Amino acid sequence: MIRSFFPNLLTSLNLFFGIVGIILTLEEQLTLAIVCILLSGIMDFFDGFVARLMKVSGDFGKQLDSLADCVSFGALPGIIAYKLITLNLSYDYNFQDVFKLDVNAFLALSAFLIPVFSALRLAKFNLDTRQSDTFIGLPTPANAIFWCGIILIYDYDLPNYVNSFSLAITAVIVSLLLISELPLLALKFKNYSIKENMVKYIFLAGCIVIILISLAMRKWYFSFSIVIIWYVIISLVNKMMLKKV
Repeated sequence: MIRSFFPNLLTSLNLFFGIVGIILTLEEQLTLAIVCILLSGIMDFFDGFVARLMKVSGDFGKQLDSLADCVSFGALPGIIAYKLITLNLSYDYNFQDVFKLDVNAFLALSAFLIPVFSALRLAKFNLDTRQSDTFIGLPTPANAIFWCGIILIYDYDLPNYVNSFSLAITAVIVSLLLISELPLLALKFKNYSIKENMVKYIFLAGCIVIILISLAMRKWYFSFSIVIIWYVIISLVNKMMLKKV
């Protein structure tokens, strides 16, 4: 019981930062919301690391972890998408407009597919025995990182890249990826053999190239979202290569 305290504490901090991020988003402090997502991600990584180190396992920790992830990497990105869409509407948005069958209101509500589909994805993950070496569907932390990039693009390049329609379409696509049957890379190394981990090394090399190009173009903030897009692309390529073997 005492050993499980530390990983559960880290998972609880994941949830805590997720809730703080939601409050900051509602107050339009979107850059600080990114910090909360990153802190939640750090807690999410280390709770599993500490649990394995202390040889702690159990259903309680798994369920708590999923609940925390649903808030930090599902609800928080969904509210971020909602806030960004409403900020980009051409008039003062009122939630009640949805009852008037207003098109823009439905654009805003598309953001809530993200937390709903994140919950479905996490429930599926808890029961799916196939997801030991690969993920089936986009992992919720990857979803959150993607929306960190969207926030930064919004801050730096709003007129060029972000509008309410494109954000709504993006929210729908990402939501569908969360519950898709697409096998995605799990960056867990059983060993460091180049032959056995070739695709993973190619992915990591691509990430470095993306970051360097983004820095060279002075658009470093693009790298967050583009890395996640690259992650999906390399997973698709890997799937097609495995089919040919």
